[in-house]
Amino acid sequence: MQDVVAHLHERVSPYLRERVGAVARDLGGSAGITIQQQGALVRAASSDERAARCGQVEARLGTGPSIAAMEQLHPVVVPRVPEGDGWAAWRACATEVGFASSAAVPAPVARGISVALTLYSAVPGAWDPLALAEAHRHARLLAAEIAARLARPGEPPRGALEACLRLDRAIGVLMHCNGCTAQDAQTALLRASTADHVDLDQAASTVLRALTEDDSSFRPRALVAPGR
Repeated sequence: MQDVVAHLHERVSPYLRERVGAVARDLGGSAGITIQQQGALVRAASSDERAARCGQVEARLGTGPSIAAMEQLHPVVVPRVPEGDGWAAWRACATEVGFASSAAVPAPVARGISVALTLYSAVPGAWDPLALAEAHRHARLLAAEIAARLARPGEPPRGALEACLRLDRAIGVLMHCNGCTAQDAQTALLRASTADHVDLDQAASTVLRALTEDDSSFRPRALVAPGR
């Protein structure tokens, strides 16, 4: 099982891991990337395990600074994580792993799709205007890269078996990124397909094209998380 999970982790697109790592190095904290497609949330990549835990809480519960930032298309700054109202589960997780301040910077990708770059620091009030301006630059570059990937020509129509495997791969990706169940992942895809007025296969293809280097290389969900 560990080998299969490691394989999945390796195949989640390296450009996302590289980008979030660059942000963390540039700004001197931790960082995470969240993508929202018509209400379907994906914790796409994180610079470290602490940021990943916070991002997974947001993605599972559908609430937190990155989601608020994408909904408003405006930065959300949390100068002191343990204080304030709202996002109780996210605040508890961030406090537990040692974060004292956070900021989420959004950028539009395409119609109905946006991305948020969420920053974390162990220092209260760490995210000043200069740091936020640099985060904006990273977020815009990331949005442009994702938009370019989504603009690639889609796969030619194939049979029902290929469509089922593609759906399983997309569910596996969402389970891995969000730390959620198969049912939660399928619900997110259904929400996205309904909002975008596309079928599940098209919604699954969008997830795979945005998040993976080669969507055909993913194993079916049954191999990723047996028994779910």
